Amino acid sequence: MSESAVSPRGGIETSTRPSADVAASGLELLSDDCAREILAVVAEEPTPARRISERLDVSRTTVYRRLDRLEEAGLLDAQLAYDPDGHHRKEFRLAVDQLAITVDAEGVSVECTENDAI
Repeated sequence: MSESAVSPRGGIETSTRPSADVAASGLELLSDDCAREILAVVAEEPTPARRISERLDVSRTTVYRRLDRLEEAGLLDAQLAYDPDGHHRKEFRLAVDQLAITVDAEGVSVECTENDAI
């Protein structure tokens, strides 16, 4: 679990917990329509980039850029999947179950719950 907060002076302050950047980066990425659509697709089942690109009708280059950012933020995890014919590919899955945003007198905090299935 991690937390971050927006200070009254602006900017994001993160706690000293090791995964605090996951929540802050994840919150920033949620402002991107394509990133949110990718998260919705992989929430259904582990999905390779090519299938994500086809389902969203977005170029593979754009999908790979968003996948990289989502993976760096800790919102996605990638695993190698092997086909019966010997080929392999990366499949992306959610690495978090929940991002909770709280607004109170102390500012804005974000709490991230990791996906236990990974």
